[in-house]
Amino acid sequence: MAERLTQYAPVAVVASTEPKAAETGEIVAGRLGLPFEAVAGLRENDRTGLGYLGDAEYEARFARFFAEPTALVVGRETAAEAGARFADAVEGAMARYASREADPGAMAASSSWRTAR
Repeated sequence: MAERLTQYAPVAVVASTEPKAAETGEIVAGRLGLPFEAVAGLRENDRTGLGYLGDAEYEARFARFFAEPTALVVGRETAAEAGARFADAVEGAMARYASREADPGAMAASSSWRTAR
């Protein structure tokens, strides 16, 4: 992964504070010799209290989550709220690293592989 990102000339690696994301981000940053930052706003949507869902129910629930972005469908935040939180976190990180002559799109792409808005 780190080697594939070099073509974008990133100046930092920014990831969620979620353990897998943070661990991956730290490894990638270390291999590229770049600073690493964990940002709470990049976490997945708050699914507190959701419990286990089978595959079909999970897919149906999240299809509705994105189809009805202002409805509280999953957990404690709507898709619109999660998207706004995520966008704010990405914009904040981009602003912090903007003076380092990076392509902001490369920085955002390297920190948000699974997120849909």
